[in-house]
Amino acid sequence: MNIQTTSRHWILSAVILTGLFALYGCSRDPLSPGTYLNSNEADTLLTDMVTYIFQKPPNADNKTRHNPGFRKYYIKNAARFKFEYYSITPDNTHYFYLIRPARSPKGNLRGVGGKFKIDNSLYGSRRLIEFEELFNTTIMPEDSLRVYGHKIMKYLIKNKHLDPFLYDPAIVEWPDNYLKYDKTEQEWRYTPADSMLQNH
Repeated sequence: MNIQTTSRHWILSAVILTGLFALYGCSRDPLSPGTYLNSNEADTLLTDMVTYIFQKPPNADNKTRHNPGFRKYYIKNAARFKFEYYSITPDNTHYFYLIRPARSPKGNLRGVGGKFKIDNSLYGSRRLIEFEELFNTTIMPEDSLRVYGHKIMKYLIKNKHLDPFLYDPAIVEWPDNYLKYDKTEQEWRYTPADSMLQNH
């Protein structure tokens, strides 16, 4: 094999590799957390979100659940969640979708999606603000949760609302006519109307 042939082979190989790298880059889902975060950043953010979403530690309340002493509790339980989809819009709104543990005779997984912003005003510190869960899916197999979660996230980011999906019990379990997300307490609560029905 002469030098000219060898050179052509090297050039061809380089073109193929460049094409593969370009294809890999283009094929990455724009809703993948890896589009925005490295592994350590994703783990940290997941734990921050779980602090709002997961049940509070014993002896904690809505005001104290963010105390540093409870961090290990949330790190441990964050391992039960899967950080599936994530996007940051130009107005600094962060949209997320997680697969989370659930307890039901129907299964043990559901999806949760929501939004927040990040406050970087304190030097060397970052905290989530305006955190809100927008929906919880019904309990489904994990593959179905990924498919529906992706579809909902794309629609939510584009349209800023979830109207076509809300109140469809086959997809979204909360919110419904009675259970709403309280943005002040940052947890799901039954409406007074539902409480009245329960008391009758």
